[in-house]
Amino acid sequence: MLDTNGDLENIDLISGFVGWRHVFKPRLRGNLDRLQTRIKYSS
Repeated sequence: MLDTNGDLENIDLISGFVGWRHVFKPRLRGNLDRLQTRIKYSS
């Protein structure tokens, strides 16, 4: 992102992912996954 002077400004970033599966049969099982990422830039 550009500031008022036209210089690049650091911005914080938060992202995530959630997954889920269901048990359809005794031999076919499901999973529950979670991923979280947070990036914070210091000035």
